[in-house]
Amino acid sequence: SDTDCDEIIVGIIGDDSEKGKKKKVVNPYLDLLQQRMELARKAYGSYHVAALLCKRDYSLWERSGDVASKIANIYFDAIKYVEKHPVPSSGESQDEEFVDVTNNVTSKSKKFNPHSAGVDELKSERISWIEHTRNAYESADLLRPNGAEIPCKLVQAHMMLENYLEAYTILTKLEADSKGNGLMESYSCYLLYADLMVRIGYECQIWNDGTSHNRAYMFKRWLRKHSRTFDWKERRLQALSFALELAAGTTSCTKLIAWMEKRREEFECSDNDDGMGVDTGADEDADTSTAETADGKANEGEENAGQAKSDASNTTAFDKARAYEKERIELLIRNKVGLNEFDKKSKEMNLVEGSHMHRNRVKAREALVEKHRDAIREIAQKMLANVQETANLHSPHDKPAKKHVSAQGSCANVLDIAGLILNQCVQCGLYECGALVVQSVLSYFRERIARYERRVVKQKEIEKSRHANNGIAQAGFRFDQREVRMKMTTSYLMMKNLKILILHLDYCIC
Repeated sequence: SDTDCDEIIVGIIGDDSEKGKKKKVVNPYLDLLQQRMELARKAYGSYHVAALLCKRDYSLWERSGDVASKIANIYFDAIKYVEKHPVPSSGESQDEEFVDVTNNVTSKSKKFNPHSAGVDELKSERISWIEHTRNAYESADLLRPNGAEIPCKLVQAHMMLENYLEAYTILTKLEADSKGNGLMESYSCYLLYADLMVRIGYECQIWNDGTSHNRAYMFKRWLRKHSRTFDWKERRLQALSFALELAAGTTSCTKLIAWMEKRREEFECSDNDDGMGVDTGADEDADTSTAETADGKANEGEENAGQAKSDASNTTAFDKARAYEKERIELLIRNKVGLNEFDKKSKEMNLVEGSHMHRNRVKAREALVEKHRDAIREIAQKMLANVQETANLHSPHDKPAKKHVSAQGSCANVLDIAGLILNQCVQCGLYECGALVVQSVLSYFRERIARYERRVVKQKEIEKSRHANNGIAQAGFRFDQREVRMKMTTSYLMMKNLKILILHLDYCIC
């Protein structure tokens, strides 16, 4: 605040004739920035050196990136401070002076001083620390840690550096690697995706206006080709819808997700090219008619090839099964013969039971049996792969069933996401989607209230059983009195927020 940034006199030294003479001038906010910078640089050095020594520990790289990100934030605060409180025009030195009260000795400080650096140098230093953050998160991501936390942090670093293509690639891969669910782990990932779409939409707008200053070469090539056709609003709407599903749960958003899936299929059919691929630099002025003719022939050839593969799979399925059975029987016979020869040789050696040679022979037989089992297991896996390939030829368009997810967000998170979707629906004129969003929020509140009532009933049963046992409660049961006191408050806030959403939608429709 302004009062924190005012200069104060913390010490007046000397006799009565020297009263009022400033011996040490300290700015509390500037001193706070210096202390934060000193601690952050020490922490970054510690984590970075530890990460270099233990290169296989991704947590050290992650912590190094977190500290570098905090240093970049300190530089951002310093830039705002210098812009608000520029260097005085008196020309006095901006280095802080430390005064020894006992010996009256003055020494210059070597601490971080935003005034002596200047705004331009602070901005360049901030960019360099953001690059350190990106490099640390990239090193952590190369170790393939579980979860989506590190990839999301890497995306944020790329977005701060305006590397939007790299950020989009990471989020797309993160969604593709989701374990058969078609959804990323957390709704925060989709909120990050929605934020990325807003930034790309803004870059497309200023590129079309001729005021873009983005220096990324590949992104400039992409803007030159797709800035007028990229539908960032539709992608942002889809991302926010999936974020609401993860925050409120699949059960509450069934109608909204069904409507969005249908709209997504139509959008993918109308625009198969997402426009975010790497531009290969091919000639964009090629003859359109020739390309359409070639595409038509290619599609016809693909259809014929697919039909031929389907027919061939029907005729060769029995041959594959027969060949597998023959190979399996031959392998079993070879394994049996080899095991009999091994046992025969062991018998001829006439080893003493319990001796060192006998124990080695027993271990060798166990290893041979395990080797035979691995061979049988390998041909079974090959057969299973062939069966799955044949099934994919018969049903190429079958999609895995989508799993139901439980609610992950709080009421505040759900209301925030719903508000973002409603604003997007108003901008796009999708009032049906807005109504479905309000219904999803209402269903989410009903589910929370029903869950709360079930918990209250269960707690009453526990209380009843405790009184039945003469006041002795069973071990492990607890009763949270705060839930009882907040029951009316929670219900009132839920209904109030829901009414605000409905009124907002009605106002937008009007």
